[in-house]
Amino acid sequence: MFFDYGSYEYYIRPGFTDMRCGSDSLARIAMEETGSEVYSRKMFLFLAKNRRTLAVLVWDRNGFWLIVATAREWRMDRQQMEMKTP
Repeated sequence: MFFDYGSYEYYIRPGFTDMRCGSDSLARIAMEETGSEVYSRKMFLFLAKNRRTLAVLVWDRNGFWLIVATAREWRMDRQQMEMKTP
């Protein structure tokens, strides 16, 4: 296992994100919208407009991990996206 998932805080960006953004652009978006430091034990989740692609941005001691997953069988609906930051 790469990450101890229980020790991270999770932030889900409401709305949609342009998935052409790289890790630096997503980190900037995360800092601007949450006002929190991205270089800590936090995971930032971004959803594409097609609601099938999810990007997770995580800081590791050596740099960012950008994990992108595309689902073929499901789409996230609006109510699932309404989670707010803690």
